[in-house]
Amino acid sequence: MTQTDLTCDVHIIGGGPAGYTAAIYTDRGGAERVIEAGGIFMYLRGNAPATEFLMGAVELDDEGYIITDELMQTSHPGVFAAGDVRSKQVRQQCVAAGEGAVAALCAERHVRGGEIRRDRGPATN
Repeated sequence: MTQTDLTCDVHIIGGGPAGYTAAIYTDRGGAERVIEAGGIFMYLRGNAPATEFLMGAVELDDEGYIITDELMQTSHPGVFAAGDVRSKQVRQQCVAAGEGAVAALCAERHVRGGEIRRDRGPATN
């Protein structure tokens, strides 16, 4: 069974008595509820990206998210972005972690002076 509640404040996430994940949260009416589930995905709906400090150094979309290519390169050479500040459709920790790995590898290649390849196959550097 899938249950979605986009209007609650989560207080605790931990193991439940049956080995499932449990979340204790407060709904809009102030009532405390407990949900046991096989997994819980947190979605921070409505939060704005923390990109104000960039002050126009890289290109942003209309909502303030950083625009990158698939290799996490921004409009400024040598600047990479990953995670929830990046313009995209899905905002989950696992997606952000993968993007972070891509950004780190590409940034390392950039710092070492190697070409960041856009095609598939083994690197030549």
